[in-house]
Amino acid sequence: MMDITYMTTSELSDICFNEKEVEWRKSHKESIEEILELHILSAFGQMKSSAITKQDILTVRDTLAKVQSRTKKQYLLHASIILLCH
Repeated sequence: MMDITYMTTSELSDICFNEKEVEWRKSHKESIEEILELHILSAFGQMKSSAITKQDILTVRDTLAKVQSRTKKQYLLHASIILLCH
C-alpha cells in the first residue's frame, strides 16, 4: 500500500485517473481531464494531500459553484461539484 501523505494532488490525480479511465467513455474522460486541469489542479496541484484543509476545499467548492458549464447556459451542477470535492 502506498503512503499518500507526501504525494501532491497532481500525483494522486494521475494515479486515480489512470486507474479509472478504462471504465469511462471518451467524452467522460475528456470532461474529467478538463475539470481536473481547470479547477482542481489549478487550486491544489502542487499541494501535498495532507496539507489540504476542509476550508481549502470549501473555498474551491464555492468558486466552482459560480463557474459556468461548457455551454455557458448553466452553472456546474451541485452533484458535479460534490463529485469533484470527494
